[in-house]
Amino acid sequence: MAADWSPAAGPWCSPRPQRTGRVLAVVRSGDASRSFNLHPEPRGSERQVLREIMACDRPGHWLRAQQLLQSLLEASVQPSAMPYNVLVSACRRAFEWQRSLGALSTMKSKGLRPDVMTFGSALSACEKAGGWKAASFILAEMQTSNLPCNVIIYSSALSACEKGEQWQKAFGLLAETKRNGVELDTVLLGAALKSLRSEPKRSSWRLALALLEEMRRSGVEENTLVINGAASACERGGQWQQVLRTLIEAERRGVETNVVTWSIAIASCCRPVLWELALLLLACMRPRAIAPDVVACSSAVSTCSSSWEVAVGLLGIMRELHLRTNTVTYSAAMHACEKCSQWEQAIAGLDAMTQVALKPNSIVFSTAITACNAGHRWQGALALLPAMRRQGLKTDAPLLVSVLNANSRGRWVGSLSLLRDMPDKLLTPDLRSYSAVLSARVAASWSWQRSVSLLSNMLLSGLEPDAISWSEVMDSCQRQGQTSCVGQLLQALNNGNILALCPAAAL
Repeated sequence: MAADWSPAAGPWCSPRPQRTGRVLAVVRSGDASRSFNLHPEPRGSERQVLREIMACDRPGHWLRAQQLLQSLLEASVQPSAMPYNVLVSACRRAFEWQRSLGALSTMKSKGLRPDVMTFGSALSACEKAGGWKAASFILAEMQTSNLPCNVIIYSSALSACEKGEQWQKAFGLLAETKRNGVELDTVLLGAALKSLRSEPKRSSWRLALALLEEMRRSGVEENTLVINGAASACERGGQWQQVLRTLIEAERRGVETNVVTWSIAIASCCRPVLWELALLLLACMRPRAIAPDVVACSSAVSTCSSSWEVAVGLLGIMRELHLRTNTVTYSAAMHACEKCSQWEQAIAGLDAMTQVALKPNSIVFSTAITACNAGHRWQGALALLPAMRRQGLKTDAPLLVSVLNANSRGRWVGSLSLLRDMPDKLLTPDLRSYSAVLSARVAASWSWQRSVSLLSNMLLSGLEPDAISWSEVMDSCQRQGQTSCVGQLLQALNNGNILALCPAAAL
C-alpha cells in the first residue's frame, strides 16, 4: 500500500524540532551559505572561545585575542599552541612587537613548544619595528630548538637589522644563511643591500657591487629595489661612474627602473663639472615613460652650482610640469646664485618663495646673506636680519659672522653694533666674529684705538687671537702712523703681558 504523503497523514503532521526546521529552511531557500550549526555549543565553552580566538588573526583584534586567551587560563584550561600562534600573529599585524614577545614567553612558561609559525610571526613583528636585538634572540632560540630556519626566517631577521641600522649584523646573518645552505632570494639580498645605508664610512659601494654580482652568478632575479639599493650605495660613496654602470646594466638585462633609480643617478652627478650629464639623465626619463618628480628635479637643480641660469631655469620647467617645488629646491637654486656671485638673484629667490607660499628657513636666509657677502653688498645682508625675525627665525653665530663680513667692508659702525648685540641674543662672539670686524681697518674713519680695543676684548673673553688678528691690529696702527704702538704690541706679545698694555675699552 502506498504511503500517504499528504499533510494530514499521521506522524508527518507532528511539530518539527527547531533544528530540523532550520535545515529544511536552508534546503527550501537554496542558500548554501547559511550555517548548518545543528548542535550549537553553549556560549563561553572552551571550543567556542578557541573558535573566537582563531577569528582574531586580523588587524586590530590582538587585544580581543589576548582577553579570550586569558579567560581560558583563568578557567584552568590549558590551550594548545594554536591560540598562542594566533595571538602572536595578531600582535604582529598591529605592530605590537613587545606583546608578541610576551605571548611567546607565556607560551614557553606553560610548557608549550613554539613552532616555526610562532617564531616566524614574532620575528616579523620585530622586523617591522626594527627590533634587531630581539630578532637575533628569536633566531638563536629557533636554532637552539633545532627548528629549521628557511629563507623567510632569515629575511625577517636581516630586515630587522636593516631597519635598526646594523649593517654589520645584517651581513653576518647573510654569511650564516649561505653557510647553512639556505637558498638566497631577492628579498633577502635586497634587505642586505638596504642595510648598507647605515654604513658610516661611505665605502659600502664595493660590498653592494659584490653582492649584486653574486646575485647574477647565483641566478637570483634582480628587481627595481635591488638596483636602487646598489645604485644608492655607489651614490653615497661618490662613485658616479658605478651608478651609471649599474643603471645601464639594469636596462640591458631588462630590469625595470623607476623615478627613484634615475633620481639617484642624477644626484650622483653632484660635481660642478657634471651638471650637463645630470640634465641629460633628466631628459632621458621622459622617453622611458618615467615622469620626473620633485626629488629628481631638485637633484638636478643641486648639480647646477656652477650655472645659476640653468638652476633657475629648471624651476621654471618644474612649474610647467606642475611639480610642486619645496624649500630644498629653491635653496639649491639660490646656492647656485651664491656660488656665481649673483646676489640679486639670490634675494629674488626669497621673494619667489613667498609668491608660491613657501616659508624660507634659516638655511635659505644664510645662502642669501652669503651671496650678499660675496657680492660686497652689506646693505642687503643687513636688511635680511629683520626679515628673518619677521619669519620667527633665530640668528646663530655663523650667520651673524656672514653679516659682519659683508657689513665690515662698507659700514663698520653697523659691524660694531652687531658685535655688541650678540650677547643680548645669547650668542658668544668667537674669533671669526672679531676678525670680521677687524677687517674694517682699511676704512678711512676707522681708528687704530678700536683695533687695540677689539684685541683687548678678545683676550678678556678668553679667546686666543690668531696670527691674522695680530696682523690686522698692527696694520691698523701702522696705517695711522702709530709705529711706537706697533713696537709696544710686539714687546707685550713677546712678554705675554698684552692686557696690561691695552686695557679693555668700550667698542
